[in-house]
Amino acid sequence: MKLKVLGLLLAITLAATAQRPGSPVDGRGRGPAPTSMFPWWESPNVTRDLKLTEDQTKQIKDIQAASRTQIGDYFKAAQKADRDLEAIYNEDHIDWQRAADKIEIVTHARADLTRALANLSLRLRNVLTIAQWQELQRRQPEMRREGRRGGTRYDEKNP
Repeated sequence: MKLKVLGLLLAITLAATAQRPGSPVDGRGRGPAPTSMFPWWESPNVTRDLKLTEDQTKQIKDIQAASRTQIGDYFKAAQKADRDLEAIYNEDHIDWQRAADKIEIVTHARADLTRALANLSLRLRNVLTIAQWQELQRRQPEMRREGRRGGTRYDEKNP
């Protein structure tokens, strides 16, 4: 049993390491766009280049506003779960059951956040034409660079 838990902790440690910069939890994910939390709909260059209509802009703002609190809550829960698990790694003596419980909390928190972001992305995609979607996909590397240079990430805005 201890060997299984140790293996699970090792796997989670590797996953936790992967959750550092560049992960969905820290807001700079490299997953399918636009789930990376960068609010592309707030970039004047992107919205201009996508040629969004007034109706599309309103729909996007409404979708974003309706999702902001929930996604913010999931983001905070995932961060807290990560910190709680990290605290266990830093203890002198590992309580295996407590660690396993925290791992479950981390995986559920990340799943909730990923699900909420995917749903947001799907709702936003539904507003765009296929040509607009393809242009947005083409621009993802540029938008990620902008986000890393200090652009506002979705999780940094006040709800």
